[in-house]
Amino acid sequence: MDSSRRKMDTARLSIASNIALTIVKVLVGIATHSVGILADAVHSAADLFAATVAYFAVRLSGEAPDERHPYGHGKVESISGAFEALLLVGAAALVGYEAARRLVHPHHLEQLQWGVGLMAVSVALNLFVSARLYRVALETESVALRADAANLRADVYASLAVLLGLVLVRTTGVYLFDPLVALAVSLYVFRMATQLIRPALEMLVDTRLPEDELRKLEAVLQADPRVLGFHKLRSRRAGSARLVDLHLQVSDALSFQEAHRLTEEVEARLRQELPNTDVLVHTEPHDEEARHQAEAHGQRGQR
Repeated sequence: MDSSRRKMDTARLSIASNIALTIVKVLVGIATHSVGILADAVHSAADLFAATVAYFAVRLSGEAPDERHPYGHGKVESISGAFEALLLVGAAALVGYEAARRLVHPHHLEQLQWGVGLMAVSVALNLFVSARLYRVALETESVALRADAANLRADVYASLAVLLGLVLVRTTGVYLFDPLVALAVSLYVFRMATQLIRPALEMLVDTRLPEDELRKLEAVLQADPRVLGFHKLRSRRAGSARLVDLHLQVSDALSFQEAHRLTEEVEARLRQELPNTDVLVHTEPHDEEARHQAEAHGQRGQR
C-alpha cells in the first residue's frame, strides 16, 4: 500500500472514532450534567472537524504536481496543521469559559456511573487510534496526521482528567471537582495548540530544514572527491516533502556528459540520504566560477 493510501485510510479511522465519541459524550454529558464530559465532547467535536480537514488535506497533498502547482500540493498539510491548532485554541476558550461559569454556579451531577464508563472507553479508543496515527505520521512524515494524532493524544489526557474528576465527585460529593478538572483540560488543550502551530507556520514561511538534516546533505557532498565545492544550498519543507537546491562546483576538465552524470549521481545520493526529497542541482566549473567571482565581486570562490 502506498503512503498516500495509508494516510487516507488512517485519516478515515480518526474521523469514524471521533464521530462516535462526540455523539456519545454529548448525550452522556447532558444526562449527567457534567461540564467535564461536555468539555471533553467539545474537544472531540474539534477533533472531528480537525480529522475531516486532515483527511482532505492528505488527499489533496498526495496529488501529483500540475501546471499551476509545479512544486506539488504538500503545503496543504501545513495549512491543515495550523488550522487544527487554531481549532484547539477555540475549543480551549469555550471549555474554559463554561468551566469558570460552573465554578460560580455549581450543578448537581447525576448518573455518574455512565460518565465513568464512557470516559474509560474514550481513553482506550483514543489511545489505540492516536498510536496508529502517530505511527503512520512518522513513517510518511505527514504534518496533518501528526497534528491529528496530537489532538487525539490530548483527548486521552483530557478524558483521563475528566474520569478522575468524576471519581472524586462520586467518592467525596464535592461537585467543584468537575469544573476544576474541565478548567485544567482547557489549559492543557491550549498548550497543545501552541506546540502544534509553530512547525506548521515554519513550513508555510519556508523555514530551512533542521540542522541535522542539512549536515546529512553536506556530508554526502563532501564525501565525493569529484565535488570541489558547493554553495547556495537552500532547503524547505512542503508538507511531508523536502525541496533542496544548490550550486555544485566540479573540475573544469570534465566534459558536459561527465558533469551531467556526476550531477545525477549526487542528486540520487541526496535523495537516498533524505527520502521524499526533491533535489535541483546547478553544476558549474570550479575555476571558471572562481574567476567570475573575483572579477564580479572582488573575491575568490570558496570551496
